[in-house]
Amino acid sequence: MEDHHRQILIENRVRLAKDMKPKFLYPILVEKKVFNDDMIEEIEAAGTRFDQCNALLRDLPGRGKHAFQSFVEALDEAEQTDLADLLRSGLKGTGSREPITVPQQPSDKLDAYPSRGPQPSDPTRVYTMTAQPRGIALIINNKTFSGRLNTRTGTDVDCSNLTRLFTFLNFDVKVEPNKSVAEIRHLLQHYSQVDHGSYDCFILTILSHGVEGQIYGTDGQLLPVKEITAFFNNRYCKTLVGKPKLFFLQACRGDKIDRGTDQTDADSAEPPFTPTEEELLGQMLEESIGLEETDAMRDTLPTESDMLLAYATVPGFVSWRNSQDGSWFVQALTEVLHQYAPVEDLLSMLTMVNDKVATRFQSAGKNKQMPAPVTMLRRKLFFNPGQ
Repeated sequence: MEDHHRQILIENRVRLAKDMKPKFLYPILVEKKVFNDDMIEEIEAAGTRFDQCNALLRDLPGRGKHAFQSFVEALDEAEQTDLADLLRSGLKGTGSREPITVPQQPSDKLDAYPSRGPQPSDPTRVYTMTAQPRGIALIINNKTFSGRLNTRTGTDVDCSNLTRLFTFLNFDVKVEPNKSVAEIRHLLQHYSQVDHGSYDCFILTILSHGVEGQIYGTDGQLLPVKEITAFFNNRYCKTLVGKPKLFFLQACRGDKIDRGTDQTDADSAEPPFTPTEEELLGQMLEESIGLEETDAMRDTLPTESDMLLAYATVPGFVSWRNSQDGSWFVQALTEVLHQYAPVEDLLSMLTMVNDKVATRFQSAGKNKQMPAPVTMLRRKLFFNPGQ
């Protein structure tokens, strides 16, 4: 599917999911060879009408260059002309010369919905994401530790799910299990010196124990997050300048609490520290601008641009992990990105991840968790899987 067609679906996804009647579209889309019967059965298995609409819109961009036109024609034939007109008006706004079938019946709604927002091909507002592969996705999976740190049961599930996700997103996945701080530094040094010139993006995921602002190596030593990201900033990794650098950090950022059935990625059995609202806000603000002191702002912000840190939890709090299903954060992250990456930008999907973790998961002790993405991205990021 063309980028401008994909963008029209993105801009109108809410309206389509709300008003579309998918069961009348299925036989038409099969007849037009957009989907086959097995694919339709999988979409129907999504559940409610709304969920089926989302599943259809998720899969549609990967069904070839004529999928958009066939979808609009199907809407017309299923007498859902308002939605067909909505998509046609967006096509008119892109200035595309590609022909598209106009319904036989007259319509006065063609210009009712003007095109909105940037197109994915606009280099000033959307990151380029077309390289094959998109880039390197490095996963450091720390499971067993020396000393007092517990084995992170369930982390291999996270690693497997992330490997499938990043492969789906067209990344070259590299998995590095059980690394000490010195070994992590060596890996980061190596990958920061790789020539990323032919790539569009870089992803680093660390699955480990942690405390606020630091990640544990398997040797029980701590590595500051700021040191981790510094390897890939615009000063030290020139071939990634202007390209998105994404850091997914599954680790605690505070003290461990009673874990019950689930386990946390904290490092001790001390009671949890609960910061005041002012302290928590201050910590988050400090991280969001990448500073320890305000007088460093002018130097740090440009150096740290085009980065995103997706923390599993907010400062001072634990991050929960289930021994069979993996961590709450990675479960939600992989589910959301698998479903919505064809039509949504990254920040919109991370908002969905926040909601899923906050509302769906709860430990045996009725404890909750809130992920905390921190962004220095300058543009929207669409992964464009399938292209």
